[in-house]
Amino acid sequence: MIAFGCRPSEGVAAQTTMIANVSYILDSLYDRFTQAVEFPTCFDSMKSDDANIEIVSSSSLQTMRLVRKHNVVTHTIAAIFVTPELKGMEYQGWESRVNKQKEIFGKYLQYDEVKVHKDLSKDEYIA
Repeated sequence: MIAFGCRPSEGVAAQTTMIANVSYILDSLYDRFTQAVEFPTCFDSMKSDDANIEIVSSSSLQTMRLVRKHNVVTHTIAAIFVTPELKGMEYQGWESRVNKQKEIFGKYLQYDEVKVHKDLSKDEYIA
């Protein structure tokens, strides 16, 4: 499953509530008995008035259950996806931006792991 949002631009406010909407789903739409949220079906009830979200999933995608356990995070992983060149046009300064994001996730947010994925194919994204 891949979830796409859109960055702030014309017609999309910089103070988007998309992350708050996703947090609401994870925090309030879990099954009270099993303490689990099912993906991707939980996104069916997501509502947002200021941003578009598009969920891409395979018809063979199995439902994933994210279980809440004592409401404590035990391990954090940040994934940074980079495509420095698109249709022959190189994205200038991408390395410094990736390094800054790695610093933010690792040093300031104290994530356990920060993984950078560069130039992935469609098959690699899905795998």
